[in-house]
Amino acid sequence: MTRGRFNHKDEPLIPVTLLAVRPTTIEAVIDTGFDGDLCLSRSLRRALRLVRYGSSEYELADGSRVVEPVFAGWIRFDGKQMPVLVTLTRSADSLIGTGLLEGKEVRLNFRRRTVTVSRG
Repeated sequence: MTRGRFNHKDEPLIPVTLLAVRPTTIEAVIDTGFDGDLCLSRSLRRALRLVRYGSSEYELADGSRVVEPVFAGWIRFDGKQMPVLVTLTRSADSLIGTGLLEGKEVRLNFRRRTVTVSRG
C-alpha cells in the first residue's frame, strides 16, 4: 500500500520514485482524466535520461487535441519497479494517470485528508 496526502489545493498526491542515475521521489497528482502513465515537468527530462519512444495524441480538458512526444522511463510505484511511458509538460505539476492506476484500488478521504493506493 502506498500512502499519499492532499495538498493545499485539495489535490490528491501520491509518491513515485523516478529511477535514473539518482533515484528521485516526487509527489504526483492523481488525475483520473489522464489515461496515460505519468506526466512530468519538462525540467526533469535531462535528470531522468528519458528515451524517446514515439508520440501520442491527447484530448485536453477544453476539448482541444495535441500531439505530444512520449518517452520511456522506469519508476518504483506501490512497491514495484516498472517501465512507464512519460509525457512532458511545461507545468510544475506531475500527474499519475489511469494507466498506472489500472488494477489498483484508490481511496480518497477528503474528510480525513488521506490518500491510499493498493493492489486491487
